Amino acid sequence: SMTLQSDILDTPEIIWENDRFDEQYKVGRKYLEIGKRVDILNQRLAVLNDLYSFLQAQLEVKQANKLEWIIIVLIVFEILIDLFNISPWYSARNAKVCGGLLIISGAVALRTQKAQGGNTMRWF
Repeated sequence: SMTLQSDILDTPEIIWENDRFDEQYKVGRKYLEIGKRVDILNQRLAVLNDLYSFLQAQLEVKQANKLEWIIIVLIVFEILIDLFNISPWYSARNAKVCGGLLIISGAVALRTQKAQGGNTMRWF
């Protein structure tokens, strides 16, 4: 919680030392509406704090979604590699073809994501 805490709300030491300025200080403070202004600033800080919390939560959700997709893609790659290794057509040539298909499918996924308005995945 953010609130405005400042010495402006306290009575200055010069007022404590010289009582004759006390009335002028109170009149000036009332004229400048210091209490109301501080309340308004506290309300605005509360709104900004809520907005910041909302934006932070949205960024965390976006990052979590990106990590989930990375995990899904890795699991799919692992399944494809395992299926390829147990297939009777396994050979060095087929390994190159499978690797090419994986690269192409990754490029298509990135292009689709970019076309939908998403940022490309950044690994670092």
